[in-house]
Amino acid sequence: IIQLVESNLIHIHYMDPLTSRHHWCPLVQMPNWAFSRALALYRLSKNDEAAREEKDGTSSLEHRAEEALILALTRFPIVLPKLLTMNNINTQDRSFRMDWPSILPYFSEDAVEKVCDDHGVEDRVTKAAGDHVVRIFVQRFHEVWAEENVLQWMYSCADKMVKQRQQQIRVAQSTDSGSNEKHSDAPMAHSEHIKAFTSKFSPALARYAQCDPSEYEDAFRTLPPEALALDLNMVAPAMALDPNRRGRFLRGINNRGAAMGRAREDQDVEALMDQLRRVIGRQDDDGEMLDPDSPLLHLYLQSLLPWAQVDGVRPPRG
Repeated sequence: IIQLVESNLIHIHYMDPLTSRHHWCPLVQMPNWAFSRALALYRLSKNDEAAREEKDGTSSLEHRAEEALILALTRFPIVLPKLLTMNNINTQDRSFRMDWPSILPYFSEDAVEKVCDDHGVEDRVTKAAGDHVVRIFVQRFHEVWAEENVLQWMYSCADKMVKQRQQQIRVAQSTDSGSNEKHSDAPMAHSEHIKAFTSKFSPALARYAQCDPSEYEDAFRTLPPEALALDLNMVAPAMALDPNRRGRFLRGINNRGAAMGRAREDQDVEALMDQLRRVIGRQDDDGEMLDPDSPLLHLYLQSLLPWAQVDGVRPPRG
């Protein structure tokens, strides 16, 4: 991750279909890559051997990790409160180690949202796409940021950012109030708009505006709810076999044995099968017709076979 991001060889490109404008950005200007690079540097800095190798360099891994996280938090401050929320971190209580109530107002999501209220369509699309990428990143990787040492490191970097911002506010207050005037509540109104950090998303992120978050999930739903074997109330009716059911289950249309013997009880079976074969485009020697009156779970598993068709159900169009 570190070498890939810092090599600056891969860029994200996007062509706006409305304005035909071309946008691009390096990987470090994407929230997921920026924070992943910072965390990778931090974990690498905890490796004694790697730290000794970097000791003689111009900057240590620990210093590089801190700079990378501060850069990520500066560009995408909206990520910090979302990570804390997803990890169920208590941000109301105050302590000497981590005083989140004094830090989070500078990373307020509400303040970030107000920035784009008066901007054009492109800015709003960029903001929405950036929020979408952040949402996917936080949902997918929030757990790796839940460790106590990682939280402490993230807090220390955020605290340095806040102290620097407070210094900027004091300078702005001194400028507004004049050299001979005392500080009052009036200058605070002027500095209110510079207190919170604001996210800076690249317009190239608009290419990810339509991404489906489910494509980045670890869990995939491949079975319908009635096929869950843990719920006996749902499985029992599906496995129940009714001896008085219609009892027509044809296996192997080409193999006309006992299954075709049962099919002769219904004189319209052959005509119906020929009609279905013409609909689904199958020959006489391929395909398998499934009885819809079979147990539900049995029918579902049999229907997973590519050559099987449920009697009376039109196959999907390719």
